[in-house]
Amino acid sequence: MQNKSANEITSKLCSSIYARKDYKISFEKTIAEKYLPIIFKNKCISDDPQAVYYRIVIKNKPLEYCIQYYYYWKYQTCVPSHKHDYEPIFVYLEPSDDFPSKIVNGGYHYLEFHKNEIRPREGTRSKNTQRKKAKISESPFYPFGKYERKSKEVLFKTYPLKGRKKDLTFSKHRPKFGIRICSNVFSGAKHDLNGRKFKPKLQKLTDKVLDKWYFKNYTRNEDMPFGHDVSSPFTFPYINYRDARPHLKKPKDFVI
Repeated sequence: MQNKSANEITSKLCSSIYARKDYKISFEKTIAEKYLPIIFKNKCISDDPQAVYYRIVIKNKPLEYCIQYYYYWKYQTCVPSHKHDYEPIFVYLEPSDDFPSKIVNGGYHYLEFHKNEIRPREGTRSKNTQRKKAKISESPFYPFGKYERKSKEVLFKTYPLKGRKKDLTFSKHRPKFGIRICSNVFSGAKHDLNGRKFKPKLQKLTDKVLDKWYFKNYTRNEDMPFGHDVSSPFTFPYINYRDARPHLKKPKDFVI
């Protein structure tokens, strides 16, 4: 089925410092609302997320869209606890189909706490978590790229959207996730879809917001600045994270 939303996405476009030069950005709210993930509280022990920030990244050759959603908690209560928490879910669309071509979310791994859960429309489900090295984007697309030139291992697991085993369910176009553990990572498993649904405000993920997250959210030792490379969501590992703290000025109350 043709994706009738495609024309709406491309009607009002802008550029971003934090996107590849050949990508464009849209903030079409009706599209963001249509595919907005439904999040169940489940194992979350923090307060509710203050907002979910979004932007739609557009790649032209071939034409593809990625809605980048970041659920933002002002404070994460866990071990360790910290101020500022940003948890991603990316929804991918193609102009020829109304159903997502892929969804990628931050998930839980028992040894390293985070892994990428990659959910293509079709494919083979991974038996085990895999590891693969990936590079971060260079500056200015990722502002700390000049310090992070070495490849690092990324943990990931593949869960196809279609197949006999349903690892993710939907309400119309909206995928359902539960909070898997206190670090606020997501799970699509049915046994994690418990508790009430969060209802955070939908806000634009503008360059002004990203500037604040990258450079101004590290004024105290308990703060966690934004470390995600949002500039290249169409290439593996899709969600690409590095710890930004070593590249920022240490807060006055800094302790090891």
